[in-house]
Amino acid sequence: GDSIAYVEIGVWGFYSRRTVVDLLGLVTPSSVPYARVGDRVGAFLERPTDWVAFHSRGGMAPLLERAWFPRAYESRVRFDEGGGRELVLYRQTSRMKVPPPRPPRPGGSGAGRLKAAPPPSVRSERPEEP
Repeated sequence: GDSIAYVEIGVWGFYSRRTVVDLLGLVTPSSVPYARVGDRVGAFLERPTDWVAFHSRGGMAPLLERAWFPRAYESRVRFDEGGGRELVLYRQTSRMKVPPPRPPRPGGSGAGRLKAAPPPSVRSERPEEP
């Protein structure tokens, strides 16, 4: 079936029952190196999807701003939420393929970096002395 890319993927995966590519790496491990350096476009290029979801409050603008995006995707559905907010679904067209995958670029194209979790604290296995 079709796949979709977005940054907050829980609802999409649950309700659509489609393959969801998570550009932050929560369920798409190949996105993690890109998310660590804030490169959402690189994460997308690693695994392009049939559909792209854009919400005005989300972090997908760097992808839509690429020169190749309007030639590779077209707007299919637009939901106006009022107050300047909207959700737009883009479908890949057959006119052009997206650029090939590339290595992560620090600060390359995204809103913020994914920070690695700090290591868990180490506790002593010895019982406390009275």
